[in-house]
Amino acid sequence: MTKMAYCAGMLSCVGCLALLEQHGAGYGAVLKRVNETTPLSVAETAVLGASHGHVGAYLLSLWGFESHLVEAVAYACTPSHSPSRAFAPLTAVHIARAMGPRFPLLPPQCHPPDLMDDNYLRECGIAHKVDEWRALAENDGKTACR
Repeated sequence: MTKMAYCAGMLSCVGCLALLEQHGAGYGAVLKRVNETTPLSVAETAVLGASHGHVGAYLLSLWGFESHLVEAVAYACTPSHSPSRAFAPLTAVHIARAMGPRFPLLPPQCHPPDLMDDNYLRECGIAHKVDEWRALAENDGKTACR
């Protein structure tokens, strides 16, 4: 599972590349909509009709990637929309994206909302570990580029 979660994390933004390629000029309008209450995936869907997660998952499924990896990419931003509630690559990618560095295309002055899906983590039975993971992420963040 570790290798699949790592691979899913690396591919979790592949849909952004497709959206940028097809709607480069329109992607600026997406970024202008992101704020404290509107996450990137919601802004993408509003402006372009699809989120990068769903576009990326579609591409990965066409290319024959394993279903757990496709699910992780599709639902990384909205894991509660997934039918699964077991610790899976989706869970790892969701946590990593929520605690990791901000999306590189967002302007510096943009403050996106907290992306952690607390309900999903509670339903998975791992919400009690979030503070520990945040502490680990902050310690690692001292040497990583943020």
